[in-house]
Amino acid sequence: MIRFKAGVDDVIEKGSKKVFRIVASTSDVDRDGEVILPTAWTKSLPRYLKNNPVVLWGHDQNIPPVGKAVGGEITSKSLNLDIVFADTDLGKELEKLYEEDFLTSFSVGFQPKKWTKQNGTRVWTEADLLEVSCVSIPANEGARVIRDAKDFLMPVVHAKGLLLGDSDPDEYMKAVERAIREAKQREALYEEIEELEKELKELDVLERRIRMENRVTPGCLIVND
Repeated sequence: MIRFKAGVDDVIEKGSKKVFRIVASTSDVDRDGEVILPTAWTKSLPRYLKNNPVVLWGHDQNIPPVGKAVGGEITSKSLNLDIVFADTDLGKELEKLYEEDFLTSFSVGFQPKKWTKQNGTRVWTEADLLEVSCVSIPANEGARVIRDAKDFLMPVVHAKGLLLGDSDPDEYMKAVERAIREAKQREALYEEIEELEKELKELDVLERRIRMENRVTPGCLIVND
């Protein structure tokens, strides 16, 4: 695990802001059919936190940020961030929406650098983190708020240094391959469920038709020989 913090400490020390701990990205196969390894952020996360830790709404760069990241960590499964919302109308609105679970998801905006192919799936091994956005529907289903971190912020060190070294790259690739296999199995299962649902609908229509054909007309006498 690798941990970092932003250059500004007063938000955390003074407790003047509610801090949300979020999963910004995971090693799961996303809706675009791609994987971003957590280690892909190793080089850019310190720069992002130190220079421009912006949190946007819907990747919209034409409006002011709605928040900022104040800390982050890279684990074997995900990129996690601690964020605070801005004291603006939109920032306050989004904070309330996340507090009340009307919004739960996030998405990363990045510049791709290096990638490889694993079982036909593109796997990003290096990327520049440019921003993190509040979104209604994420590309990565696992990118979401995980808990309120106000009173138990992740341990952090200054962005210039690393707390722990990288894990074994082979283990990461094995984990990615497992995630890809599991995703394909889930996809096959979903397709099977869809087929079953179609058959159920067809059976329901057939049953209704039979009932209509066998419906007894008032005043008619049915005699069984």
